Amino acid sequence: MAISFPSDTLSPTEWFTRFRERYDLAASDPASELGVFYHRHVDFARGERSEAELLGEYSTSEWNQIMSGLLGDLARDFGFYQTTDPSPRQDILWFRPVEPMKLAALIVQEDQATEAVTEQELPLVVRGGAELGILVLYPDYPMPDGARTLEEATDVWKRKIESELARHRPPSDFLLLTLGTNSWELPSRWQAFAWDSAGHRLHPLVDRDRPSTPG
Repeated sequence: MAISFPSDTLSPTEWFTRFRERYDLAASDPASELGVFYHRHVDFARGERSEAELLGEYSTSEWNQIMSGLLGDLARDFGFYQTTDPSPRQDILWFRPVEPMKLAALIVQEDQATEAVTEQELPLVVRGGAELGILVLYPDYPMPDGARTLEEATDVWKRKIESELARHRPPSDFLLLTLGTNSWELPSRWQAFAWDSAGHRLHPLVDRDRPSTPG
């Protein structure tokens, strides 16, 4: 069995590349939890099945549980140990397996794109003490004022978060990870934006396999 040793640094670009690769593989596998989820819900999302046919099957807690499992697999790929915050928030924590344990990543998922994102979640990530802070956001739920498409919604939230980050000045790497609530394509439409402390901006990441969607 191959043993994975964590690298000295957790690169945002490497994290995003490996996350999206694992996500796409799982989503296309009908035997995986994410693959089963896709199989059950993609037709409904496309308007090909009625809500009554899927009544009670979809829930935010189910999605969060699947994402937690996927991220746990990814943590092991990197050689980290994943656990969850014992508070009701259930944020995801990645630790380096050293003594004393060091927090490598803090991953916060926000189910709704509301003002709580900038007022509560963002400061939590910035002050979390992790080498890499990651905020997972679905920017079109609900659709922000003035936006009509996922791309416009993503841009609205990117600019809001960018402004707040300039004010909070993150002491370590920060990653904004976004996906539309009805984005079922494979390859997936996940986007990632990394904080550039010198330029005070969020810049889109491009993984080594394919370009990021402009945003």
